[in-house]
Amino acid sequence: MAKKWTPKKVKALVARSRNNRSEADLSRADLSGLDLSNFDLRGANLSGAKLRDARLKGTDLRKANLEDANLRGANMKNSLLDKANLRWAKLSWAKLNKASLSAADLQGAELRWAVLKGVNLRHANLFGADLRDANLEDADLQKANLSSANLRRIDLRKTNLKKINYDQQTEWPKEGKPTGAHFLNE
Repeated sequence: MAKKWTPKKVKALVARSRNNRSEADLSRADLSGLDLSNFDLRGANLSGAKLRDARLKGTDLRKANLEDANLRGANMKNSLLDKANLRWAKLSWAKLNKASLSAADLQGAELRWAVLKGVNLRHANLFGADLRDANLEDADLQKANLSSANLRRIDLRKTNLKKINYDQQTEWPKEGKPTGAHFLNE
């Protein structure tokens, strides 16, 4: 029988883990719909976790492992995800307004229809990520890796794309690739 998680149980597990100087293991946990806003989940293992429609506003997830996690529809406004592992994470319809994902690994992540207004994605790895229809208004992707990423149907006019890397498989909006982008082998 699957464990029934509550915000109180999550907080207790994190506290025990910190006391034992270990990382909180919430891998494959079903945390869907929970309000974990402003929690300190730095370095937590949330790989394969279900966080669909969870509230993670202002949550500290720096260096957390969220590989293959389901975060569809999650509210992650102002969250800290710097250096987090979000490989193959499902983030469609997630709200990441003003979140920080500096140097985060989002390889193969699904970000369709995600709201990424004002997000910090500097130095992020978005190799093979699906960003179709995402809102990247005022987002900072300086020096991000967009190789093989799908950027179709995105308005990039108000997005900082200075010194981004891309390759021949990168799919651009119909307006074409922006100036200041660097082909990976240049």
